[in-house]
Amino acid sequence: MRIKTRKELFSKVSPSLWRSKRFIGLSSDRAKLLHLYYLTCRHQNSAGCYHLPEGYAVADLGWSLEEYRTERKALQAADLIAYDDDTEEVFVRGWYVHCPPQNSNHAAGIISRIAEIESDAIGEILEAEFTEANKGRWATKAKKMVAENPQTADGEDENRSPF
Repeated sequence: MRIKTRKELFSKVSPSLWRSKRFIGLSSDRAKLLHLYYLTCRHQNSAGCYHLPEGYAVADLGWSLEEYRTERKALQAADLIAYDDDTEEVFVRGWYVHCPPQNSNHAAGIISRIAEIESDAIGEILEAEFTEANKGRWATKAKKMVAENPQTADGEDENRSPF
């Protein structure tokens, strides 16, 4: 048996997806399939954002380029993904709600991946969603640090972003 060495062997797909109004509201089963593809394809990573050349997606799905673009636009319109035509980067919106960092090393890895994103527009969305999804985590950590060592309290915002 071959041992897998790739760190990201899976991603979380929440059962709540099937109750999501945005997902249910998609006009075609192909758009739903494309969303599941973006959530689970081999290109995805811990940041929920990755470079995905159209040719790769078309080959993986067995669709024409026109079909792929049509369904991708439907996902963008439903605000399920952000996409940059110039950099061919995809971000699955709401990624950090279901796939938050599990510890500080994981968070640092995600932040490193976010820093590699070429698209300024997607980078801004990523940073905002990551920060929002992790406010409680940073607040809890800050409160614990202050409780353990009150002299370290510097008055900074305990919900501040790592960016």
